[in-house]
Amino acid sequence: MTKHTQDFINRVQEIVILLLDKQPLLEESKSNDLLAIIMERYAVQKRQAVTYLSEARLLINQLGKQNIKLSYLKAMYDREFLFRKSKDANDLRLALEVIRDRDKIAGLYVENYKFEKEPAPDLTNISTEELKALLHE
Repeated sequence: MTKHTQDFINRVQEIVILLLDKQPLLEESKSNDLLAIIMERYAVQKRQAVTYLSEARLLINQLGKQNIKLSYLKAMYDREFLFRKSKDANDLRLALEVIRDRDKIAGLYVENYKFEKEPAPDLTNISTEELKALLHE
């Protein structure tokens, strides 16, 4: 948040708690209902209520990103622990599965890749004449 008064910060934090307690209010379709609640609760105009709501949603978004980072790190640490345990037990199949799972979490594997176009034809056994014919079509 940018520089704001303590009153502003307190109100935004109260709105964050309201949003988190009543999940349906997070939906965009409920914005008008939420703005009415904010306007009534804090006796402010719609413009100020929009500002409070925008700051609250920004704060919730930042909290979510932090949770994702922590979850990612925990998943990676868990995989590292499992990998070490499987190697110590000389269970190489399990170690490979743990590595695959870790790499999948890291986004190194692409599953179910679909070609948008037909794959290129196999040109390894094509003659020179056939290649020339393909190029001139």
